[in-house]
Amino acid sequence: MLEQFFTYGYVLARLRGGALGGILDDVAAHLEKRGHTPRVGQSYLCAAGHFSHWLDLRRISPNAVGEVTIASFLEGHLPRCKCRVPHGLRCHMRAALDHVLAVLRARGLARPPQRPEQTPVDRMLESFKTYRQNACGVTDATSQGNVLHVRRFLVSLYGTGEVDLRRLEPKELIGFISEQTRKCSPETAGLVRTALRSFFSIHASRRPV
Repeated sequence: MLEQFFTYGYVLARLRGGALGGILDDVAAHLEKRGHTPRVGQSYLCAAGHFSHWLDLRRISPNAVGEVTIASFLEGHLPRCKCRVPHGLRCHMRAALDHVLAVLRARGLARPPQRPEQTPVDRMLESFKTYRQNACGVTDATSQGNVLHVRRFLVSLYGTGEVDLRRLEPKELIGFISEQTRKCSPETAGLVRTALRSFFSIHASRRPV
C-alpha cells in the first residue's frame, strides 16, 4: 500500500526496513481510507519513517511505543534533530504519529492507553450511576446525564481530592445551582437540580454512593 504514495524503490525499501516497517503499509492504507491527498500522505509517511529511524537508533521496540515515546521524540529529539532522512512537514508530525500509534494498537502491537487513575469523585459517581441504574431503573442515557451534572458540582468543590459531604454548606449548593440557572437554559437548569436532588437523596439514605 506504500506504493499508493511512493514509486521509488529505495524509498519503499527504507520505509519497510525500519523499526516500523511491518506496519507502514497499514498506515498508508489507513491514510488512503481517510481520504488524504498524495502530498499529505507522503508527508505523514515521511514523518512516520523518521520516527521509525529514531526508534532504530534508540533501540526501542514498536511494542514499547506509546504517548510517552511519541512525546520524547517530538519534544526531545525533534528540536535538535540532525537525522539524514526525510522528515515530512513539521505541522504534520504529531498527527502522523497519532496514526502510527492507532495502527500499532489496532494490530495489538502496542499497549492500549492507560486509564487515568480514578479520583474520589470518579469512584463516588460510579457508585451513584450503578445504584441509579440497578435500584431505580433509570436508562443509561439518563444516568450519564445525572453523572455529568453532579460531576461538575463535585469537581468545582473538591477537584481531584477527597470528597467530604459532611462539611458541605447549603450556600455552596445554592451558589452552584444559581450559577447553572444563569448559564444554562431553563430545561438544563431543571435537569441539574433533579440530578443533585437524586444524588443527595441517595447519600442521605446512607446507601453506598
